[in-house]
Amino acid sequence: MLHWITCLFGLSRRYLPSSHHEDISGSFEPTLDDLRAEAIDFERQVKAHIGRESGKMPTGPLGQLIRDMLPKYPKYPQIPGFWDGFVVEAAALKELRNNIAHSDVQGLPPLPEIYGRFKKANDVLRPFTVCSVPRDRFTQFFWVKSLLHFKIDEQVFRLSERDIENLLVELHPSSRGKVRFKAGKQIHSAMLDIKNESRTYFVEDCAPFNLDDQEAMALDDLLISYLGPVRY
Repeated sequence: MLHWITCLFGLSRRYLPSSHHEDISGSFEPTLDDLRAEAIDFERQVKAHIGRESGKMPTGPLGQLIRDMLPKYPKYPQIPGFWDGFVVEAAALKELRNNIAHSDVQGLPPLPEIYGRFKKANDVLRPFTVCSVPRDRFTQFFWVKSLLHFKIDEQVFRLSERDIENLLVELHPSSRGKVRFKAGKQIHSAMLDIKNESRTYFVEDCAPFNLDDQEAMALDDLLISYLGPVRY
């Protein structure tokens, strides 16, 4: 992780990330919350896939949809047997989903294994999209001496280079929640949205704000673009 951060911020920077970031022990193993989010998203992805292919959002129990409708709308039909195997796996995941949604994992396979299976299934069902995320929520970027001023909605932020780097680390899915900051503002995030569609970000001395993954990527791009000219 620290190597990734070093590559992200460049080797010519004044401060090496290893001097002010450290990995949180055990943080790279999926948590029960991570598993629950993927399990809940699984039902959403099954219904969304059927809705896209059929032209109508389906209703009914998840098990019935997997049994009666999912086989009708294969992805990658050019790969023999792929969809048949996927439908079998989807039915097995459905049996696990209810337990996981209620945090009842007693007697289930190891958490990392189940997490990987749900994530793989969601990746298969999720459509490939190239989209442009509106950046209307992020405005008025300008530097005043060593602080970057900007707004998220109507909330004003004034962050130093170090603070921005910390925020970039927390915005990135691969490092989010897995790094402890030794310098700059403390920043963390949590999935408080019961629909698992957006995260709440907490920046020290600032009011919390919510971003979905696409908005987090957009803010990441903007911050890097404003950080670069100052540093280089």
